[in-house]
Amino acid sequence: MPTTKTATIFAGNLSLAMWKDAAFARLFGGGAPIVPPPAFAAWAARDIVGMTAIFTLPPLVAPRVAEATGISHRSAEALSQFVLPLAVQPIVAPF
Repeated sequence: MPTTKTATIFAGNLSLAMWKDAAFARLFGGGAPIVPPPAFAAWAARDIVGMTAIFTLPPLVAPRVAEATGISHRSAEALSQFVLPLAVQPIVAPF
């Protein structure tokens, strides 16, 4: 199920990114900084939107693309996997 895959990858990405950032702060700074909750929420929202566009939406959008354009389902899925992450960049890139 794409939602399970997205949630699992989001959880792994979130925890590894926090661990990495804390390690970099200890190595190159004065210790692990406290991340303000609004900054953390913005980062998490950006990450979940990006993960959803990458993992959840392509299998859901591909049948509609295939039907609307007449291309094969496999081509529609490949197109969706390529276009959707690019299309979401104007939303997630400012964060």
